[in-house]
Amino acid sequence: MKAYLHLLPLMLLALANPVNAQTVPDSSVGTIVAPSGINDIINGGAIHGNNLFHSFSEFNIDAVRGVYFTNPTDITNIFTRVTGANPTNINGTLGVLGNANLFLMNPNGIVFGTGAKLDVKGSFLGTTASSINFTDGKQFSVGTPQNTSLLTVSVPVGLGFGSKVGGIVNRSTVGLTVPNNRSLLLVGGDISLEGGKLQAFGGRIELAGLTSQFDLGLKVDGSNLQLSVPNTAQKANVSLSNGALASVIAPKGGTIVVNAQNLNLTQGVLQGGISGAGSSSLQAGNIEINAPGTVNLNTGGISNPVTAGSTGNTGNININTGSLSLTNGSYLSTVSRGNGNAGSININATNAVSFDGVDKIGNPSLASTVVIGSAVGNAGNINITTGSLSVTNGGFLSVASLTRGNSGNIDIKANSILFDGFTPSGSASFASTAKNPGGAGNAGNFNISTDSLSLRNGAYFSASTLATGNAGDVNIKANTVNIDGVGKNGYSTFISSAVTETAQGNAGNVNITSDSVSVTNGAFVSASTLGKGNAGNVNINANTVTLDGVASNGTPSFVTSAVNPKATGNGGEVNVSASVLSITNGARITTITAQQGKGGNINVNADTLNVLGGGQILSTSASSGRAGDITLNIADSINLAGSYTNSKPIDENVAITAGLNSGIFANTLKYATGQGGDLRINGGQLFISDNAQVSVSNQGTGKAGELLINVQNLQLNTKGSVTATSANGQGGNIRLQAQNLQLLGNSQISATAGTENKPGDGGNITINADTIVQLANSDITANAFEGNGGRIDINTQGIFRSLDSDIQASSQLGIDGVVNITTPDIKQDNSLAPQSSEFVNAEQVIASSCIARRNVNQGSFVITGTGGLQDSPSDNFDLDYAVISVRAIGKLAIQPSNTNVAWSRGAEIREATQLITTEDGRLLLTAYPKGQINSTQDLTCS
Repeated sequence: MKAYLHLLPLMLLALANPVNAQTVPDSSVGTIVAPSGINDIINGGAIHGNNLFHSFSEFNIDAVRGVYFTNPTDITNIFTRVTGANPTNINGTLGVLGNANLFLMNPNGIVFGTGAKLDVKGSFLGTTASSINFTDGKQFSVGTPQNTSLLTVSVPVGLGFGSKVGGIVNRSTVGLTVPNNRSLLLVGGDISLEGGKLQAFGGRIELAGLTSQFDLGLKVDGSNLQLSVPNTAQKANVSLSNGALASVIAPKGGTIVVNAQNLNLTQGVLQGGISGAGSSSLQAGNIEINAPGTVNLNTGGISNPVTAGSTGNTGNININTGSLSLTNGSYLSTVSRGNGNAGSININATNAVSFDGVDKIGNPSLASTVVIGSAVGNAGNINITTGSLSVTNGGFLSVASLTRGNSGNIDIKANSILFDGFTPSGSASFASTAKNPGGAGNAGNFNISTDSLSLRNGAYFSASTLATGNAGDVNIKANTVNIDGVGKNGYSTFISSAVTETAQGNAGNVNITSDSVSVTNGAFVSASTLGKGNAGNVNINANTVTLDGVASNGTPSFVTSAVNPKATGNGGEVNVSASVLSITNGARITTITAQQGKGGNINVNADTLNVLGGGQILSTSASSGRAGDITLNIADSINLAGSYTNSKPIDENVAITAGLNSGIFANTLKYATGQGGDLRINGGQLFISDNAQVSVSNQGTGKAGELLINVQNLQLNTKGSVTATSANGQGGNIRLQAQNLQLLGNSQISATAGTENKPGDGGNITINADTIVQLANSDITANAFEGNGGRIDINTQGIFRSLDSDIQASSQLGIDGVVNITTPDIKQDNSLAPQSSEFVNAEQVIASSCIARRNVNQGSFVITGTGGLQDSPSDNFDLDYAVISVRAIGKLAIQPSNTNVAWSRGAEIREATQLITTEDGRLLLTAYPKGQINSTQDLTCS
């Protein structure tokens, strides 16, 4: 013990002033530490121009203590380095007694504890770099602590990192805060905000992680500090967890920049935006994320808002990364609740972007740019460019103006896009809301470009208007588009542009260009109006288009443009261009008007059209409005067959149908007063069978539309039908042009009126066909009940009709119509004489001939096929048997009316030229003129 007595004064000094052991200058630049109560005052150092340099071998601050740097006159930057081997631990207050910016550099690492606090009036930069670089090429480096000649009066322009790069940790619950409009930069290896706060209100926060030797650019403009991180820099990770917050929100609005290999936010938040009084021209800064590896948000968020009562425009959120993942209710949000515009969200991810799941209270993982509450302003855009995008299990993308202003657009470019709404997932662009009657604005557009787009299990795209303003367009370009099914909540998967019930404006268009489009299992595509305004158009251009099936909730798969009940406006068109269009198993293409507005038209251009198993193309009026027209231009074949037989009932409230049979219908419903639409079919082969129908009809009081068919061949089979009927009103007209027309198996062509025993004249039927086959109880009718029968005009080369098949234009209580059948006028009087209806038995003629009675062995009657006449025994051939001359048949006496004509052996043999009838009823071939024969004379053989 005595050996250590001489050290006792030093030990007592250390106990009395323990911070001296924590903050130790290295004497390289004349730094002096002066204790002052619970604080240490840093004096001395080396001054070069406006720069003050300090150097420490150890730099730490205990809890509840402080370290303050004095700020000599004209000093704007204080540079502090730590040359020892230990990291810096700050649990107390780090401050400057003046306005200078403070730079703290320790390559071994910096840890801000829970009690850490900044008390500066300028900006702060904490770094684990090895040097601070200046414009004149000099460095303030931890590697040359004794060389003061390297210090400079010039401006710092960068940070140099050596082989050793420590990390930076912030756990400050008080918060590392710089004054408003100042900068706070943490630049090092891995940077972790573990429940701590970083605050630079209205200023700039930068977090940059580096892993190896590299020089970063640094811009110092007064109190504004800004890094320049090249893309080639080898980056470390940045993370925010346990409620960590980095915030620049303020009346002016600030900027946040993160440069890292990977950014992880687990219950962490990056917050920009505007809060407080400002001006309408004020523009907040952006939040910039550059992470070539991954950006993962798990119950974390990045927001750039305009808060309620504030004025100004919020900035954007820009993310450049390899992959972006948001889970468990994480969010990217630019929202305006005040007077100003919301910013855009721009995502560029080389590999993948995913939004998945909801948090504990149901908030979705989302990207959202919204104008909401009492705000006045426009929403921003969402722009995503990536390899693959998935929005699943409640994930959501939204651009919306829910007050007074326009919604933004959603633009997505990806190799593959999946929206899976097992818990409803979707993407929406809304404009205005019924909750704000003064709201006005237009919804934004969807612009999707991808190889593969899949929406399923209740996922949706919606570009709608909810108050005053137009809905947006949905524009999709893809190799494959699959829209399928319903969600577990019973709602269908869909793509829609709509005017909602309380809105006033026009719906947008839905435009899909793809190699393959499928809408299946109750999914739908719609451009409709439920409020005051016109419906939009649905335009599909693809190689193959498939609509199939009915969902478990009864919703058929359909494509529609509709004027719904309570709506005011006209329907839009549905236009489909495809190589093959298939509508099967209860699926629909529809245009509907349930109000006084006109229903939209349906136009299909395809090589092949298949409408099977209860599939339908349907234009309907359920009101006083006229149903839209249907025009089909089909190059090769149209196949209509079958009925919907699935056990799932079709919900009539979702899709107004014309029954369960396959077919093409332009009609009006039972209580409608509007006129039915026209139906035009042009193409190659048209096959209608198994109860399928092509129909223009009016089940109400109006007139059925016109039905025009121009095809090469038309076949109706097994109760197939072509009709232009009316239950109570004028029957429609049918004009049919075909090379060949076949009606088989109880098929029909009908323009009958008064089908429910009510008034109405039958329509007219005009058929132009080369040949018509009408068999097996197949009818062509233009009948009426109380009104007059219609007119049937048929022009054909030939008509073949069974006895049980009718062509009829009658009326039960009125005047019968007219049936006119025109065939070619062929003159046959000069070539054919009238024949008896009593046909002669050929066997009897042969048996009673002279040759037959004379000697059956001396004559023959030969029927030949295509092989020519049988050889005659007298032909000059070399035979094995002798041939004798033909025996004479004796004397044939013919008694002419004027001169007896006789024939004897050796007389001239003449060719027969006439067939005459003898008195006993026999037929005779003769070479003599009729006037030379006495028909009363017996003809005998000698």
